[in-house]
Amino acid sequence: MHDPGISGGQPLMMGGIRPRKTHKNYDKYIMKRKSNNQEIKKKFVTLWHKMNINQLAQVLEISSHDLFDLVLDIPGSDFIQDEETPIGDSEIFVQLGKKLHFKAKFVASPNDPSGDSSSTNSNRLDLIPQPENPQHYKPRSPIVSILGHIDHGKTTLLDYLRKSSVTQSEFGGITQHIGAFSVPVPSFVGNRITFIDTPGHSAFKSMRNRGVCATDIAILVVDASEGVLEQTLESLRMIKDSGRPYIVAINKIDRPNADVSATKKELMEAGGVHLEEFGGDVMSIPISALKGTNINELLNSIGALSEVLELKGDPSGQIKGLVLEANVEAGVGRSTVFLVQKGTLKKGDVLVAGTHYAKVRTIKDEAGNSLMSVGPSGVVRISGWKSLPSAGDEVLQSPSEKKAVEVIKHREQIKMAEKALTDNILIEKKRSIEREIYKTNRSETLKSGRIKSSRNYLKSMYTPSTGVPKLSLIIKADVHGSLEALLECLQTYDSHEEVKMDIVDFGVGEISERIIYAFNVPVSKSITSVHLLDRIRSVNVIYKLIDDVKEEINARMPLVEAESENGVALLQKEFLVTLDKKKVLSGNVLKSSLVRVKRGKSVLGEGLRLRSLKHLKEEVKEMSIGMECGLILEDNDIQFLPSDKLEFYSIVQKRIKRIGTGDCNN
Repeated sequence: MHDPGISGGQPLMMGGIRPRKTHKNYDKYIMKRKSNNQEIKKKFVTLWHKMNINQLAQVLEISSHDLFDLVLDIPGSDFIQDEETPIGDSEIFVQLGKKLHFKAKFVASPNDPSGDSSSTNSNRLDLIPQPENPQHYKPRSPIVSILGHIDHGKTTLLDYLRKSSVTQSEFGGITQHIGAFSVPVPSFVGNRITFIDTPGHSAFKSMRNRGVCATDIAILVVDASEGVLEQTLESLRMIKDSGRPYIVAINKIDRPNADVSATKKELMEAGGVHLEEFGGDVMSIPISALKGTNINELLNSIGALSEVLELKGDPSGQIKGLVLEANVEAGVGRSTVFLVQKGTLKKGDVLVAGTHYAKVRTIKDEAGNSLMSVGPSGVVRISGWKSLPSAGDEVLQSPSEKKAVEVIKHREQIKMAEKALTDNILIEKKRSIEREIYKTNRSETLKSGRIKSSRNYLKSMYTPSTGVPKLSLIIKADVHGSLEALLECLQTYDSHEEVKMDIVDFGVGEISERIIYAFNVPVSKSITSVHLLDRIRSVNVIYKLIDDVKEEINARMPLVEAESENGVALLQKEFLVTLDKKKVLSGNVLKSSLVRVKRGKSVLGEGLRLRSLKHLKEEVKEMSIGMECGLILEDNDIQFLPSDKLEFYSIVQKRIKRIGTGDCNN
C-alpha cells in the first residue's frame, strides 16, 4: 500500500499518462528500511541549509534520480531545476522527512567555517531576494507558455499572434529554443499577454520544463487530427506538476480529418483532463492557428483567467528575474533572454546570475527595439554579461559591481566546498569497494596456496580498454538550451561495447578550430584549412545531427563475417542443375561460390567448394539465371537425389549496424 501523503497533496494522474516513478522508489526505500528493522522508526539525519539533491541522496543512501522525482512531488519545489540546485526552503526537508521517515538535524554547512547554522554569515556575503511590498503592487500582464507535441501548431499559433514569419525561419519548421514576445489585448486589465514559445521536440524536455515553471498560465495545443501524443502527455505532466492553471487549444479544426469530440475524449481518458463542458474546470477552445479561427476567443479566455488570478507585480525595489536563454551574438557579445519578475530593469543595473554578473548595456524587445526600462512580466534581451550564465538561472540585482564580484567569489567557494564534500563521499565509497575486492581476491589466493597482489587485478578493473573504437565529438551550439538538449540526447547513444562515444568538449558560440558538429552557429571565416572545413558538420535541425552521429557510429562498428547469397539451384539429375529464377536472391552463381546442399529441411553439407562448373561441355566461371549447368563438388561423399536444393553463397566482411532509430527522432 502506498502512503496517502506520497503525492504531496496532488491527485494521481490517470489513463495513458505514465505514473511518476516516485511511488515505486518510495516503496523501495521503505522496504529497505523494513528489511533492517521491522518497525519503521524515524531516524535522525544530519542536513544543512542549501544542500542539493546529489548531497542529500548521498546522506540518505538513495539514488539522486529517484530522490529528484520524489522532491518534485512536494509543493513549492518548482524552483529546483536539477540535482545541483541548492534547496534553501527547510519546509521541503520537513515534508521529505515525513515521506521517508526521518527527522532532520540541521548543522552548519561544510563551507561555513563559523559553525553558524543560521547561515547569517553566508547571507551577508550572498545576495538575498528582497520580499515584495504589497503597497507597491500593480496589475501585470500574464506570462503564458505554449506547450504540446511537435508539429501540433504551437509556432503557427504564435506566428499568427505576432504577425511574423517564425514558422518559416525556424529550421525544419521546428522551434529549437525559447522565444518570447508580447501581444496587445485591450479587452482586459493587463492590456498585454506575454507569450513564451517552448520546443515540442522530444530532445527539448528541460527547456519545456523551464518554460512552464516561469509562467502564470499554460496553453496546451493538441492537433484535432492526430489527438493526444507523447509530448502532449509529457507537457500535461509538467503543467500539472507545476500547479499552473491551463487552457486546452484544440488546433487544426480546418482539416477534413479533424475530430474535436474524439480529441476531447482522449484528453479526458488518457490525460485525466477535466474539461468545463463535462463539469470540470479546464477551458477548451477549438481553433485554427493557420486561418485565425477562434483566436480572439482564446485571447479573451486567457484574459478572463488572468483576471481571476488577480496577477500583480512589484515594480519597485530589487530586480528579480529568470534567464530563459543565453548565447553569444556577433557584434553584441554575451546576451540573455531575461524575464523580469520583480522590480524595473534599466540600463546600467548590475545583475548576478549564479556565478556570473552583468552591467546591463542594452535592453531590447522581441522586435529588436531598444528600451530604456522594463517592469514585471517583461521579456527582453539584455547584453553586458562578463561571462555567460545558464538558462534557468535566477537573477538578482546587486547594489554595485564590487558587491557582485564578492557574491560570485563566495558562491564559487561554496561550490568548491560542496564538490569537495561530494568527492570525499565518492572516494570513500570507491575505497570501500576496493577493500572488498582486495579481501575477496586475498581469500581466493590464500585458498589456492599462492600469494598474489591484487594491485594488478584492481588496475584491470579500473583501467579502460584501449582496443575499442571510439568516436570523439566536440559540440558547439547557438544557445545553452540547444546545447543542453543535444547533450541529453547524445547520452542515449553512449552505451555500446563495440564503439564508445567520447564528448571531448562542448560549449556555446562561434566555431574556431577542431569542432565537428556546429548547431545553428556559423563557421569562423578565419578557418581556411580545407581539411578542417571538410570535418566541420554544420546542421540546423537536431534530428539531422543525430542521424549523422548514428552513421558515424555505424561506420566504426567492427567487421564481422556474413553470408552473401548468390543464387539457388534445383537438382534435376546428378551433375545437371537448373537455376531457379524465382529463388535466385542476387547476382550470378560464381565458380568461387561456396555451396550448401539441402534436402527438405536437412542440411547435407555446407561450405563446399566447386571443382568444376560447366555449361554444355565448356568450363565457365559463372552462370546466369535460368541456364542449365553441370557441376562437380570437391566433396564426393554426398549422394544427390532429384529435387535436392543447392544454395550458392559467398563470405563477406560487413559492419554491425547497431544504431537505427533513436529517442530524439520519435
